[in-house]
Amino acid sequence: MIEPAEIIVPKLSKELYLCSLRPALKDLLLHRIKPLKEEKEEKESDEFIIKAENDSFYIINSINYKKDEEKENKEQNAKIILINDEFPNISKFNVEKYFKILNKSRNYSLNYEYEFGSIVLYGEVVTSTQTLLDKNMKLTQKLPNGFVTLATQQVQGRGRGENSWISPPGCLLFSFVMRHSLNNKAAPVVFIQYLLSLAVVEAVRTEPSYKDIPLRLKWPNDIYVEKFNDSSTSPELVKIGGVLLNSHVFENEFLLIAGCGVNLNNSSPTTSINQLITTHNQSHSNDIKELISQEELLALILVKFELFYKEFCENGRGFEPFFDIYYKRWLHSDQIVTLETHKNQKAKILGITNDFGFLKALIMDTNEIVILQPDGNSFDMMKNMIIHKI
Repeated sequence: MIEPAEIIVPKLSKELYLCSLRPALKDLLLHRIKPLKEEKEEKESDEFIIKAENDSFYIINSINYKKDEEKENKEQNAKIILINDEFPNISKFNVEKYFKILNKSRNYSLNYEYEFGSIVLYGEVVTSTQTLLDKNMKLTQKLPNGFVTLATQQVQGRGRGENSWISPPGCLLFSFVMRHSLNNKAAPVVFIQYLLSLAVVEAVRTEPSYKDIPLRLKWPNDIYVEKFNDSSTSPELVKIGGVLLNSHVFENEFLLIAGCGVNLNNSSPTTSINQLITTHNQSHSNDIKELISQEELLALILVKFELFYKEFCENGRGFEPFFDIYYKRWLHSDQIVTLETHKNQKAKILGITNDFGFLKALIMDTNEIVILQPDGNSFDMMKNMIIHKI
């Protein structure tokens, strides 16, 4: 009898590292969140506690922090946010390298003030980068646009519905804060999840060295890869990542928490982006490609998404300019599926609607066009079925 593999739950990190592209950004952030501190705290102290809905946060300059020191009158169960005047030395993520790539990847000739990824809160092991933001709205409301939470591992990673899991090592895991106007009717908020998943794929495939890496999109928000092997004429489709969007409404805008997880380095149990590159290198000695680092992938995704989002909001046509590249990358053009939602009838996928991003399909027997919402429905790629999401 084969015993199931033991699942080892990593210990949560006590310290979180707050890092910024420029010191002024960090100072501005502290100015915004300081009014949230506990009333008993000294007014001018550089150390303070913020108690939010789900977590407490003890903010302190890293220079003054002693890891094993018991602070009198300080919240012992709080997550410690270390403020860093210089880039911190973190073993699992090179902050300085990340910001250099981020800065280099931005096209400043556009005369555009980039925001996404300029401030990062990193923890090696967290419950969930999504939960840190989504369940602490008291703090999140004060965070600037594009503020990123980043982790090496999650012990309660979140997906659609109530799905959660322990993430394996080797994944890029991050979430970020963004605001979207309720008044921009030409740019429906539902398409933001499509823009983010497309940005993940395009961040890799628009780089000349990686244009042939077969990353694809599965409706509504999963990232797949076509895995080729010698024993099959058609590729195996393997999920390699996904995105998640949580929304809150305050006054005249959505406050959105966008999350993303991508398998970059872990080849078990299926494959990863870098495993595909390694396989390519083994059979193409004259075309060796460098592996992608987490720092590079995060920077490329955030820059790509921000430019997509800027165009989406300003073009007056919403997602329409993105349809060509979206359909080029997705898996479903003319796909024949069984609709569990419509008495198991066969249907051909036509695309997504340009108003709300719903899936559009043609029932084969009746030529009836049906519209399927992403909430409540899911694509079962193994069975070629659209099923009720439980």
